[in-house]
Order: sequence, then C-alpha cells, then structure tokens
Amino acid sequence: MTRTEAISIIQQKLPSTDDVTVLAVAELLISAAPAESELFREFTVQEHDLVQQSKDDFAAGRTLSNDEYHDGMQAFIEGLRAKYPQRA
Repeated sequence: MTRTEAISIIQQKLPSTDDVTVLAVAELLISAAPAESELFREFTVQEHDLVQQSKDDFAAGRTLSNDEYHDGMQAFIEGLRAKYPQRA
C-alpha cells in the first residue's frame, strides 16, 4: 500500500469511525511524529558557508553539465561501494 492509498482509506473511513478509534489514531500519530527539534536545526557555520558558496557559484554561472554531474555521482557511489562492499 502506498502513502496515497493509506491516506485515501483513512479519509474514506474517518466519517464513520467511532470517537474512541479516532482518538486512538490521533494519539498514535502524535506519538509517532518526530519532535520539532529533530526536524529542524540551525545551519552550522560550515553549512551556511557552503550554501552561500553554491549561491555565488550559481549566480556566476559556475554550474555542472549533466555529464559532469553524472560522472561525479558515479564516482561518489563507487567510493561508497568500495567503503562498504558488503552492502553492494
């Protein structure tokens, strides 16, 4: 079942579901949700600098071609495979 299918089922069943079940589902969703602090944090100085650098590069036209991006990602993936050969 996909997320979209699950949401559709919930929407279809919700109007006819008793209050006890609706409250139980709500409590389950609340307890399963990550804390706000886990979702968002401030950038580190290094992350902020890298974001600014990428904005400056983009504004100056320093971008990768599709081939350059593809080659870089292939090298990155090969590096991961070499580092973690048992997971390949």
